Amino acid sequence: MDLLLAQLDVFVSSIYTFNIKEDDYYFNSNRETTERKLSMSKFEIYQDKSGEFRFRLKAGNGETIAVSEGYTTKSSCKKGIESVKKNAPIAEIKELD
Repeated sequence: MDLLLAQLDVFVSSIYTFNIKEDDYYFNSNRETTERKLSMSKFEIYQDKSGEFRFRLKAGNGETIAVSEGYTTKSSCKKGIESVKKNAPIAEIKELD
């Protein structure tokens, strides 16, 4: 979670750089709201109709923002979550044309 908050800090800072007209109060209150919502995000593990385990990542507002592939065991599904948590912060964003 600390790494995710650190990334959020970089992201919010970059947004703030482009919104120079915003005052510090707006920036700080918006950041606190975002951090609160982020801390409410969660991974949910469930079993699909075919019996495979999947996880979904839900944002603080309840919106599903990611869904995994199917795993044969709950243990491997949990490892998938750990992999996302480890690799997402350093993942490259690549646009496909």
